[in-house]
Amino acid sequence: MLAKHPELGYNDYAMHDAFFLGPEALLCRTRGPDAVPQTREDAKRGETYQIAFDRLLDEVALAEKKGKIPFVKEHVYFFMDPEIVAQNIPADVTRTVKACPVVVDRIVLSPSSGDSSNSRPLSPAARTNPTVLPDSFLKSMTPLILFRHPALMIPSFYRAAQKGKLELSIHDEDWPVNASLRWLRLVYDWYVSNATGKSAPSVLVIDSDDLINSPGFASRLCARLGIDEQHLQSSWEPKTEAYKAEKGYMRSSFKSTLWDSTGIIRGKRRDHEIEISVEQEKLREEFGDEVGNSIARYIDLAMEDYQYLRERRFN
Repeated sequence: MLAKHPELGYNDYAMHDAFFLGPEALLCRTRGPDAVPQTREDAKRGETYQIAFDRLLDEVALAEKKGKIPFVKEHVYFFMDPEIVAQNIPADVTRTVKACPVVVDRIVLSPSSGDSSNSRPLSPAARTNPTVLPDSFLKSMTPLILFRHPALMIPSFYRAAQKGKLELSIHDEDWPVNASLRWLRLVYDWYVSNATGKSAPSVLVIDSDDLINSPGFASRLCARLGIDEQHLQSSWEPKTEAYKAEKGYMRSSFKSTLWDSTGIIRGKRRDHEIEISVEQEKLREEFGDEVGNSIARYIDLAMEDYQYLRERRFN
């Protein structure tokens, strides 16, 4: 919808390789051997969070030099502080607490000219936010927090992870992390608690159901962001099989609905019509009692954070 907007400098999943492949990888589960193409795994084996962050800052600076608004898309749990993660999973779950990557906000030079006039000054490693990224970087942007109903999000993740050869198990250490909205709530709360002065960023919480199914919502969002709604994409060409093979099982699986589609797929019902108990019974029929009960449990656990975010959503 926004990836090719001419006013935006689009960047997606800058922390992906640091999270999955690098020496500081925060992923705890074992990946299947074919989840990521071997060429990418070899190339990104040394990807630290600092390297990923510095590259992101360079791309932000380049977008700004071109007169574009940097638009950074990321899964927040890719860069959550591992200590914070361990403190916010169910008490009956044991999780390995990995060392927290140290990321500092270094001076960023314009990639083409070396001009540092618009660079962000060096900041200390100390931070107050729940991620591994510096406060100064998070405070420099307008955060868009996109969430989805747990009864749709959690089983969808499970299906995609199985197909994407992630070797996901309901007993592994990352399952409670993947099946939670807590990370979005923690980031939201940090922004709100640190909103001081007129220049403080305003947090926009977006329900994916509104974005896809609510008439006029995308137009109101564009107006709020100050970008032209005429450039929103509502249709596109599906990705080829060769393209999907190049990206590997994991990315192809998680993006299969998007990559196989030719446009926005609107829901047959709105999220407020979901009957959780009915959906949970369907999950037991689809996955069996053990997996179905685990998914059902995490749906229940995520509903408090879902309602919290929904009460604060942009509309």
